[in-house]
Amino acid sequence: MNPICECPVAGFCTRHLMVKGPLRHQYCQGVGSRAIDYWRAWEQGTCEATAPANPDMNPEGFSIPAEPDESSIGTALHDIFLGEGAEPCEDCQKSMARLNRMTPDEVEAIRGELITELKQRAKTQAPRLWQRLGVMVDEALHTGIADAKFDAWITQAIETGKEKPEPIKQKSEESTVKNVRCCGS
Repeated sequence: MNPICECPVAGFCTRHLMVKGPLRHQYCQGVGSRAIDYWRAWEQGTCEATAPANPDMNPEGFSIPAEPDESSIGTALHDIFLGEGAEPCEDCQKSMARLNRMTPDEVEAIRGELITELKQRAKTQAPRLWQRLGVMVDEALHTGIADAKFDAWITQAIETGKEKPEPIKQKSEESTVKNVRCCGS
């Protein structure tokens, strides 16, 4: 267990100044194979967190996973973004890489958080002005169109990328999201 975690239960995290659901709270406590990825991201002030004044990137109680990707969900979502003409920002690419380290059930468990995260980033980091404005107008009018779009993309990514990928035997010259091994966001 992570001795730095300050929150006894899921909810508002006083260290990272964000709301954490049950799965993220477990990660904060150091439980789960993806826990260290999330912890490091929060300590850096990404994944909707505020970096603490005294970040600790390697607290006791975490085991550093040395395991292959569990799926290709993040890579599939990246391809969907590209197919829709939306170049994912750096933070989105890191989140997508993190999704590759998750099983379909784990992605389902954070679906709502993921939609919110993608929407928030789209409002400020979408490459085209019309994409940013579309998300902002949708949010202001409460149409749910952006939520539905991101939800459909996540469903498609889960279906496309749910199989565990074959291990990469050698590094390719091209850098793709599936070769990134850090949640970093």
